[in-house]
Amino acid sequence: NGTLLDGTQVLKIYVKQTESHSILVSWKVNSNVMTSNLKWSSATMKIDNPHITYTARVPVDVHEYNLTHLQPSTDYEVCLTVSNIHQQTQKSCVNVTTKNAAFALDITDQETSTALAAVMGSMFAVISLASVSVYVAKRFKRKNYHHSLKKYMQKTSSIPLN
Repeated sequence: NGTLLDGTQVLKIYVKQTESHSILVSWKVNSNVMTSNLKWSSATMKIDNPHITYTARVPVDVHEYNLTHLQPSTDYEVCLTVSNIHQQTQKSCVNVTTKNAAFALDITDQETSTALAAVMGSMFAVISLASVSVYVAKRFKRKNYHHSLKKYMQKTSSIPLN
C-alpha cells in the first residue's frame, strides 16, 4: 500500500480534518512522482449505481485536497494514486467517516413533520368552521324566537281579558 517493489514508501495519505459534509486529506510523496489522482467512493450512498466515485487530477506540488458535498455520517474510502518517472503507479488509501450533521433533519423526518402539520391544520380548520356554524345557528334561533315572542305579545294585548 503506497510502496515500491523494493519496499520504499512512495506515498502516505492522512485525514487532516473531518466535518459533516467535507473531508480534508493530505499526503506525503517522494520527489520522483509525476502525477497524482485523488479518488473516493461511498459504500452506503447509491445514485443509479452501487457506488459514487469521483476522480480529480491533482498537480504534483499540491499535497492536500478538500472533498466537499459529502453526506453526513457516511463511510468513505479515500485513495491517492501516483505515477513515478518509471511509470510505476502507487496507491495509498484511508477509510474515514464524516461527522453527524448538527440539527439536520432526515427526509423521512421532514415528510412526517409536514404530514403532521397538515393534519393539525385540517383539524383546526374543521373545529373553527364547526364553532362558527354553531354560533350562527344559535344567533339565528334566538332572533327567530325573539321575533315570534314579540308577535305573541302584540296579539295578547288586543285580546280582551273578561
